[in-house]
Amino acid sequence: PWSSTGQEPSSPPTARPISLTSTSRGVSGFVESETLSPGDQVTTFPTPWGTAGLGICYDVRFPHLASIMVERDGARLLIYPAAFNTTTGPLHWELLLRSRAVDFGCWVMACSPSRVPGATYQAFGHSMIVSPWGTVVATCEAGPSLVRATIDMAQVHQARQAIPVLSQRRWDLYTCDRPAPADDKDNRPPRDVDTS
Repeated sequence: PWSSTGQEPSSPPTARPISLTSTSRGVSGFVESETLSPGDQVTTFPTPWGTAGLGICYDVRFPHLASIMVERDGARLLIYPAAFNTTTGPLHWELLLRSRAVDFGCWVMACSPSRVPGATYQAFGHSMIVSPWGTVVATCEAGPSLVRATIDMAQVHQARQAIPVLSQRRWDLYTCDRPAPADDKDNRPPRDVDTS
């Protein structure tokens, strides 16, 4: 249930990952774009605690997607179910989650499958909840676990007032109307690294 009174949304949100890894087999040996198709819409939905934005796995690497969920759709929570691997997980998982929390002054909740010894794909695990200040308030290790925390939604307002980047953004300078040219090698992912 969404709340202590047992209220649930009339229709649960559905989402597809917006961004898919399309690099060569690299680190994980799995190329999402060979198996999955990308979503075509940003997913936000109401909760009793405010609007939540939903991104899936690789989507956490795209701050512009989080920006749309927060600045256009009013998200105060960002939720990322993901299955980072044991190479990129230790390097990027916590860093990215804390970055999204600080970037947008919102709560970030991320769940990961637990690691299964002997499985072909080794998930990093380490589900966590991060405050709008970038503090990890709850986490776990790689095995099966339940991550819980008391969430104070007043921290969203406090963080956004103390560090008002959302209201001070220079839209006259910070918008990009087009992607980098196809021949711009610095803005294309390397073909031999899996960045999920």
